[in-house]
Amino acid sequence: MAAFPGNSPLRSVPADYHPAGEGQWYPLGEGKDRGKKLYFTDQSFGRGGAPQSLVLVPGNPECSYLFRKVLRGLLAKNLSQLRIVTLDHIGFGLSDQATRPMDPLDHAANLARLIDHLDLRRVTLVVHDWGGPIGLGAFLATPYRLRKLLILNSGIHPLPRNGLDYRNHPFPFLSWSRLSFLVPDRCWGAFASQAIASRACSRSTLIRELLRRFLAARAAAGRIDPYRMQFASRANVASSKHLARLAGHWCEIRNSQDPQLNEFYQRLRTEVPLHWGPTGTNIQARLLVGRWDPLGRVESARLWLQALPQLEDRMVGFADAGHFLPERRPAEIADSLYELLGTCDASGGVAAPPGS
Repeated sequence: MAAFPGNSPLRSVPADYHPAGEGQWYPLGEGKDRGKKLYFTDQSFGRGGAPQSLVLVPGNPECSYLFRKVLRGLLAKNLSQLRIVTLDHIGFGLSDQATRPMDPLDHAANLARLIDHLDLRRVTLVVHDWGGPIGLGAFLATPYRLRKLLILNSGIHPLPRNGLDYRNHPFPFLSWSRLSFLVPDRCWGAFASQAIASRACSRSTLIRELLRRFLAARAAAGRIDPYRMQFASRANVASSKHLARLAGHWCEIRNSQDPQLNEFYQRLRTEVPLHWGPTGTNIQARLLVGRWDPLGRVESARLWLQALPQLEDRMVGFADAGHFLPERRPAEIADSLYELLGTCDASGGVAAPPGS
C-alpha cells in the first residue's frame, strides 16, 4: 500500500502484514469513537464444506501483525470455505489514533460494530491477551454468531492474588504494569517491539536476551516494524499504557474503576458460561498457552475450565514460551486451529439469529 486513509502513524508496513491483497477501513458510525476508521481485512479462502468465519483479535501492545505466522501456516493447509477477518484496534496498527485512554470495553464495542457490519456467521474466534475480554465481549449481544474458540494467553477472570501476575512479572521491581510508568513515551514503541519479539522463558534468559537485543538495536532501527512504529503517536502510547496498567489488576472489579468497565467484567464472568458453556451452545474450545506468563499458569487454565468445562483435555501449555505465543509457536497454533475448524459445531448448521 502506498498510502493509507486515516491518521495512523504507520506509513509503511511489511508485505506480510495481512494474508493477501489490501486491507479495508471501516468508519465507525456511532459510539465514543464515532468517525474514526477501523482497519480490517476480510478475505475468503478454500473450497467445499460449510462456510465458516475466522476472526483473530489481538491485545496490547500488539496489532493484527501478531497473527501473520499463524495465518501463513494455516493457509498452507487444505482449507474448506473460510472467511478470515483480522483487525487493528483504534490506537494500534493501521487504525486511527486513539484520542483517549481506551479500555477493553471500548475496543469490544468497536469490534461488535464491525462484526455486525460484516454480518459474520459461524465464527471461530482466536483471542490473545486483552483480545479475550475484547473478543468475547463483542459477541455478548449476538452469542449465536460464535461457534468455536481458541484461547492464547488470555483470560476473563482476575488472576489469583497468591501467584504470578502483572504486578510482579517478570520482576517485582520491573513488572509489566510498573514499566508502563517507567518507560518514557518516546521509547514505548521500541520496548513493545522487543517484548513481543522476546523468546525468553525465564528471568535469566530474559536478561541475556535484553542485553543481546540492546547491542543489536541500532542495526534494527531502520527496519519496518509495525509494533514500534504504531507508537510514534503519543496518543496511542497513552492508550496502550492504560491497558498495561489495567493488566496489573487483570479483569478485577474495583471501586476506583469506571462502573461500566466493572459491569463489563462481571458480564463476561457471568455470560460466557451461560452462552457458550455446556448449558448454552457448548461451543468447541481449545486453549494454548506459553507457561512463562501469568495468563499461562495452571491457575489461569483452571479458571477457564470453570467457565468452559468442555476445555477438559483440550488445553496445551508450552514450558519454553511466554506471553506472545503466536510469535513463538505459530505452527502449533495453526495446527490446533486447523483441527478446530474441522470439528463439527453443536448445531451442525449455519448460524442465524434466534427467531429468523
